[in-house]
Amino acid sequence: MALAHAPLRPKSSGESPPPTTPAPSRAGSVLMRGLQVPIVWLGPGGLYVVTASRGSPYEDTIRLVGPTTGRVEAREQLPGLVVNWSHFVLSAGNLWVVIERPNSKSSFTDDLLALGAADLHVRHRLVLPQPAELGMAAAGGWVWVEGARDLLKVAPGTGRLESTVALPAPSSGDLASDRTGTVLASVHFGDVLDLLNPSTGAVVAHYQGEQGDGAEIAGIADGQVFTETGIGHGSSVQRFDIGDRKFHQVYGWGYSPRLVVSGDRFLFNVYAGYGARAKAPNYCGLAATGQPLATLPDQAAPPEGSAVGYARGTLYYLTASGTTYDLDRVGLPGCR
Repeated sequence: MALAHAPLRPKSSGESPPPTTPAPSRAGSVLMRGLQVPIVWLGPGGLYVVTASRGSPYEDTIRLVGPTTGRVEAREQLPGLVVNWSHFVLSAGNLWVVIERPNSKSSFTDDLLALGAADLHVRHRLVLPQPAELGMAAAGGWVWVEGARDLLKVAPGTGRLESTVALPAPSSGDLASDRTGTVLASVHFGDVLDLLNPSTGAVVAHYQGEQGDGAEIAGIADGQVFTETGIGHGSSVQRFDIGDRKFHQVYGWGYSPRLVVSGDRFLFNVYAGYGARAKAPNYCGLAATGQPLATLPDQAAPPEGSAVGYARGTLYYLTASGTTYDLDRVGLPGCR
């Protein structure tokens, strides 16, 4: 996360500002220490933590970590490096991830792995016919992977590739689904959002966003698709309401905002500027309306921390500790 930039001014929007009374600031409970460039995804049964493998530069290690104890309940070395880390999905009792592995000195192959959600053992492995991009989703009874040219439709029970569907745009940006598997959405460059049929992958509705840059999906919850557009100072976050078919600006400003969607809540986590007095509206909010509920504790706000998930009144976040990271948790009652 870059530090050498000037603070930005708040952007005006129709959304309500976050509360001015901060949540209680108290020391978090450290779950894990000394993590090397971790990727953390919060699932219903715990935290999935990916770090570089000490044995090979082309392999990652994944752990299932207890959300209250920090105890490692399962561990597995992956035969490659995790690719589309922002969209791990659960389907048919498995955690689905895409990895990249070298097949020669100059080329790589992408594989789709189905790992047992509780033991992380490899259940299925599919060599993808084309490189994977950012998106992956579980919707309509299928696992969907965004390839370089097509959407790849995979049967979760067997791990087999059933069919390919042409991407909704020549250069797609991201793909994601909600946890119920009833909403499948794609965003691509030009800030265009497409709602897709979750069973077939066909485009059923097409919408133009308010920004002009490329977009990624931060998450989908309660009929809302949260998107992030741009990079650095030009960053913006939006909430697309599937019910009213409109984009709504999410209140917040800063440098490279990070939006984490967990259940029916979202977390706005951003670095606002440099210096001890630089402040940003880091808060949690209600996904269905975009209404802010509570500010994040001081230690969980950049540059000290980065939110990775929220569940049942607890915020999970990473904090930098020298060249490594700690995984922490803290109660956030105002976000219930």
